[in-house]
Amino acid sequence: MEYVDGRPRSYEETADYLKRYIAEYVKNDLGLYATILKENGEMIGRCGIITVQGELGLEGELVFMLNRAYWKQGLATEFADAIMQHIKDHFHLKRIFAHVDRRNVASVRVLEKIGMRRVSSKGAEDEYEITFA
Repeated sequence: MEYVDGRPRSYEETADYLKRYIAEYVKNDLGLYATILKENGEMIGRCGIITVQGELGLEGELVFMLNRAYWKQGLATEFADAIMQHIKDHFHLKRIFAHVDRRNVASVRVLEKIGMRRVSSKGAEDEYEITFA
């Protein structure tokens, strides 16, 4: 949570988030997923797409949060690349965007590797996007 909001969430906050994620999945077949390491079955984070209604129609926010022990192993890039391909093949989202604290150089690098480009900045946060025809 270092680059998200700097603190762990309480039980109540976590329960509220989970309820929203479940409703999101039921409505759009997309959401945040437990990210499980194949080698040992350990949950190492949460990754996915949160849909929002935007100016171009249905859009998705790319989210990836991994346990620090799994940083710098290429896993975020592997996930992000796979979910982008899944979106292109199976969904009709017009745009995927991501918000990132620009001090989080590794996440910025992941977004750039998968073809996203920076479109705006506000405070310490940048927004990246990729659009689909």
